[in-house]
Amino acid sequence: MTSHPLRMLARVTFDDPTVRLALLAVATGVLAGALGSWVVLRRQAFLAHASGATAFAGASVAGALSIAVLPVALASSALVAVLTGRLAVRRPETAQVATGLALACGLAVGVIATRTGAPQTGTSVLLGSTLLATDADILTALGVAALAVVLAVLLGRWWLARAIHPTGTATSGAFAGAGWVARNADLALLLMIGVASAALLPVAGALLAGTLLVVPAATAQRLAPHPRKLVPLAGALATAEMLVALLIADATDLSPGATAALVAAGVDVAVAVGLVAVRRGATRTQVTVA
Repeated sequence: MTSHPLRMLARVTFDDPTVRLALLAVATGVLAGALGSWVVLRRQAFLAHASGATAFAGASVAGALSIAVLPVALASSALVAVLTGRLAVRRPETAQVATGLALACGLAVGVIATRTGAPQTGTSVLLGSTLLATDADILTALGVAALAVVLAVLLGRWWLARAIHPTGTATSGAFAGAGWVARNADLALLLMIGVASAALLPVAGALLAGTLLVVPAATAQRLAPHPRKLVPLAGALATAEMLVALLIADATDLSPGATAALVAAGVDVAVAVGLVAVRRGATRTQVTVA
């Protein structure tokens, strides 16, 4: 009996290592644009790192108990992102401490759990391993990326309003008269940050998932501070950086997360130095003309 053509095409696609890397790079790039930009605009980089750590804890505990890793990682990361994010709005003075505690406890629980489970699984979750990424991991990353785009289109205006008015409520400022969707837009963003951090574990690992959400967007912000230009630029930049990093890591057997972080950091430094040089050149030109 012959297989369905679409099923055969999907099988061939997922069997090609280069295509698998490309799909992971695209998923990371889309998440960096659709979510990472808002993480940067709202100064929630620490939260993204804590979400990755708690995803590591959930994945490690699930591995030790021999249950499905991905759902537990997604749930634990999303839960901590929501709790710490809500606390940041209600009690800003304690939010940083709570987020740091979540990050430390997540890493500690994850390390302890790996002692009773498969150590290689814990290491791959902590550092990332595209070789061990399953079809389900890739499809999840692509699905989360697609959902992030949809939510960014629908809720972007409310995310921007919250970035401008961090303490705004449904009865004040830009949120006056807002409906249920607008009032819960902030909750949707927090959930997505947590879910995205877990979805990026195969690429970046728990230690660097937050970095891949933040650094490309921070670089893009140097070039295009307005959200309308920042989001697509961050997505394109992160996709290119990830594709280069994953190809390098695949060819050299290096950690994909570490390689991607170094590539992103190198691009950020190069852009920063280039902008400083351009500004100095413009200043000298003005002085000469004057």
